[in-house]
Amino acid sequence: MTIFNIATGGLSLIGTTMQGYILPRGVRTPTTVVVTSSAAVAEGATTMQATAATAATVVRAGQVLVFSPAAPSGVTARSFVIVSATTTLGTTASPLPIFPLRTAITASSTAAATTGMIPIFGLQEFGLQGQSTTVDITGTDSGSSTEVLKIRDTREFSINLIERNADVGLGTVVKPLLFNPAFADREMWMELVMPSGESHRGATMLTNPSKPGNQNEVARLSFTATIQGASYQYTDGFIYA
Repeated sequence: MTIFNIATGGLSLIGTTMQGYILPRGVRTPTTVVVTSSAAVAEGATTMQATAATAATVVRAGQVLVFSPAAPSGVTARSFVIVSATTTLGTTASPLPIFPLRTAITASSTAAATTGMIPIFGLQEFGLQGQSTTVDITGTDSGSSTEVLKIRDTREFSINLIERNADVGLGTVVKPLLFNPAFADREMWMELVMPSGESHRGATMLTNPSKPGNQNEVARLSFTATIQGASYQYTDGFIYA
């Protein structure tokens, strides 16, 4: 499946994923391990050879890795990979099963695999609803128009999920943070990754849960995910070398 439509320049959002884990108290920095492609991987491939910088690195089924080429040239797309079976990687190259690859991977491309990530399935909507904090700086030389200075932005995402049977991420990460009073003040490390490789990551507070009920529907869950302060990380899907 192509993610970039040459005719329109549009990027498909099909396959966008959400993954995360509950952070320990007082911690907002995750542990990452560099995963390297040992050889080139063609579009459509369902397995790749890879190594991890740390022995016994576990990547889960459904976890997303975004590979960046070692030597990008011009405008270069990153490669979005969904792991199809839980696998342990080490410093010696071994097979990593993946869902059919959308964008080819060059040899020695690298991805940062966040330790402990749990995929959360059933994601449907994930809109960014940011708001900016501004200060009025209108002065004598502003003429008839006002001027503002932007101080900071909120990183709020409106998340809507279909509840899937036996969804480990939903049951062990999302629902405890939303419904268990013992976790009311806890944060998760969230990674929201689009098929282009674009991603929003950070320590995230989950609020405003909503569970509509309808006997003619399926179970749904909606909530607000706010990435906190300086933990926010944004990565573009393309490298502009």
